Amino acid sequence: MGQLTAELTVQSPAAAVSEFDISTTDPNVLLIGLGIEIEKRLRQLAEKYDIPVTRPPIMIARQLGKRGSGKGVLSDNVASALIELLTFRNEAAHGAKVEPRVAEWVKDMGPDILTVLDAKLRE
Repeated sequence: MGQLTAELTVQSPAAAVSEFDISTTDPNVLLIGLGIEIEKRLRQLAEKYDIPVTRPPIMIARQLGKRGSGKGVLSDNVASALIELLTFRNEAAHGAKVEPRVAEWVKDMGPDILTVLDAKLRE
């Protein structure tokens, strides 16, 4: 996840502010909340780039990436991180324990991820 950190730092506009609330202490709720916000933005990007919005968010993230027949809207690094994060979100939604390192990463990087997605929506 370190490579993504550098990419998000470079891409994130300083003035952008996310509405994502990282104040919760429950890591499952934190991860599920971030997943919901990511999914909203992915569906908006899907609509913008003619990807069926009814597809699962992981598939949308994959199609927004550059690999294979992807649209190239997101770097593969960002698309892969979104897929990983959405996978963790799905596990958390079904009661899996969220590892402390994942919860900390979500707190640190969640707002930046949303900022990058918001910037892509404004392009």
